[in-house]
Parts: sequence; C-alpha cells; structure tokens
Amino acid sequence: MRNHEATVERYRASGKVDWGHFLPLAVLVLVVSAALAFGLHFAHRHGFYYVVLVPQLVALVVACFELLAISSAPLPKFPGGTAPDSKYRGGVDSATWT
Repeated sequence: MRNHEATVERYRASGKVDWGHFLPLAVLVLVVSAALAFGLHFAHRHGFYYVVLVPQLVALVVACFELLAISSAPLPKFPGGTAPDSKYRGGVDSATWT
C-alpha cells in the first residue's frame, strides 16, 4: 500500500482577506444583531417576549445575515485550482485516491 499523503498537496491558509468586501457585510451583521437585541429588550419590557419562539427567530435572522456575509466572499483556491467541494476532504484529493 502506497503512502498517498506524500503526493497530495494540502490547503494552506494565506491569511489574505478581501476586507473591502467582507468588512461592510460584517458591520451589517453587527448592526442587525444590535437592532434585534434592542427588539428583544423592547418585546420583553412590553410583554411580547415568548421565551422559546422569539429568541430562536432572532437567532435564525442573525444566522442568515452571517451566512450572507461569509458566503458572499470569494472562496480560496485549493491545490490544483479547485474550490472546496466534495472532491477535497481530509487532505486527500479524489483524483489521486485509489
């Protein structure tokens, strides 16, 4: 059995971030989170706060904005020019896996 680990390139983080694209979306997530936190406080003070339902709905909205901020950024290129997908898992490229 051959050692395939020696022939497979692994992903190495470059540390490069497209701040011009990511930062405005991160600020948007922060603003939406703060507004929804204020909304939760307002609902609690005025008796519209349902303990299980309202925080889960707010968390879902914030998670959607976080997903938007993260997924809209360009994906890093993996060795061989492929983006992260089902072909690249655990450091083994499917093209070299036998």
